[in-house]
This record gives sequence, C-alpha cells and structure tokens, in this order.
Amino acid sequence: MTTEKLLFGLAVFGNLILFYYTIKVGFRATGLGRSGDRFGALCKASAASVLAGLTVLLPWTLLSGEQVIGKVALLICLLTPFVVSGVKLWAWIVGRTLVPRASPTALSQNVQLQRIEDPFVWHRNDSGDSLWTLGWTRGHK
Repeated sequence: MTTEKLLFGLAVFGNLILFYYTIKVGFRATGLGRSGDRFGALCKASAASVLAGLTVLLPWTLLSGEQVIGKVALLICLLTPFVVSGVKLWAWIVGRTLVPRASPTALSQNVQLQRIEDPFVWHRNDSGDSLWTLGWTRGHK
C-alpha cells in the first residue's frame, strides 16, 4: 500500500467521522428547537453548519482539483479522529476525577459523603467537625 492510498483512506475515515458528528449535532439542534430552547438550538445549528462545511470540504477539493485547499482539507480529515479521541479521553479523565472514591477508613466508619453547593467540594455528614466542613455548611442539613 502506498503512502498516498493510506493517507486517502485515513482522510476518508476522518471525513466519515465528521459526517457522523454533523448528523448527530443536527439532530440535537432539531430536538432543542422542538423543546423550545431557541438559544441552544441556534448554537447547535451553527455548530452543525460548521461541521457540514468541514465535511464537504474534502470531496469538493477532490472534484474541483484545488490543491492548496485540498491540503488543508486533508489535514483536517487526518486530525479529526485524533481530536475526537482526545476530547473523549479528556472527558473521561475529568469525569473520573470529579467523582470521589470512598477511602477504606471512611467505609469502615460508615461515614456518608454529602454534596454541598459547590459541586467540587465534598464534606462529611458531621456538622461538628470543622476540619471537614471548613465552616461552609454550618446550620445546613
């Protein structure tokens, strides 16, 4: 397999990923429009339009013979799978770090963690322990 065929195959794969996300974001825009969220629908519709433009860029350059724009389209399609997987990995890492794991000592003491106003701060369910609550939740149950 030559390098050109490999690059073309990877570009087609990236273009299919762009097409998938164009359809997905377009359906989300339609769903938000039906639910009455006009601002969300407008944001999703504009994102779907940008994705549609990026998706059409590679086939258009292949048909028209534009070499300069074709190189940019090829680069976009080649980087798309890496960008998508990087975003998914980043969301997974952030999701794992936001969910606290109970320590073995907390499990042995039957201590329950309770969420307070700030979603990133957790405290014990003991209002008298100022080391855990830092005085933020005094008087709240």
